[in-house]
Amino acid sequence: MSVVLVLTLKALAGGTLVVVFAVLGERVRPQGLAGLLAAAPSVALASLAVTVLTKGTHDTIAAATGMI
Repeated sequence: MSVVLVLTLKALAGGTLVVVFAVLGERVRPQGLAGLLAAAPSVALASLAVTVLTKGTHDTIAAATGMI
């Protein structure tokens, strides 16, 4: 895949997941947790999704292990 396509996929996946986690963050109490739910998990999931599509499961496992 080209670099531009990979970056586009990451941007779309990340943006979509940021919205999903932001909605979840609005529903969770206390509101102090909303920031945690909005950013980190969505970016991590988007990155892993694009990695599995572009590089396969072996590289994705290594990336996921590094996120723990």
